[in-house]
Amino acid sequence: MRDGRAPVVAETERAAPYADKAARIAALQLDGAVTADFEPGRLFGAAFVLATWWLTMPQLARMALSGADGSPEATRDGLVRMVRALTAPGTRAR
Repeated sequence: MRDGRAPVVAETERAAPYADKAARIAALQLDGAVTADFEPGRLFGAAFVLATWWLTMPQLARMALSGADGSPEATRDGLVRMVRALTAPGTRAR
């Protein structure tokens, strides 16, 4: 399971909502509303990880902030700004 290749119970059904979100990102990319520098699934995955990591690893997140404001409001604001920067059209992957 460590490498992510082990089967997951009901994987097809559980993956469907994520595939829908990636499809929405692909449509936004075609419209030029979101960067097309990354595959839609990878872009969704990055945004998903950024948004959920703080909730699933609260103690590590607190330590990683290195003194920055860890309030829910500041965390949400930071996440929104990061995802907007990551997905902004016209940005280039380096």
